[in-house]
Amino acid sequence: MEADNELRTLFTSWISDPVPADDESELPLAFKYHGCCFSSAKVHTELRFVPLLTGLFGQIEHSTIYL
Repeated sequence: MEADNELRTLFTSWISDPVPADDESELPLAFKYHGCCFSSAKVHTELRFVPLLTGLFGQIEHSTIYL
């Protein structure tokens, strides 16, 4: 939650697009933001904040799919 507040302060022009939890809990499954790089409007990027195990699973899944 603190990271979410900090990112909203630093990247005011970025769009917040949280991933909702399946069980409709208070917190989203992941905090996700996308926008343009400070140095160039041509460079688009995305930041995601996810729980540690979700991030580790994503690394394994990505390696398996894109091997």
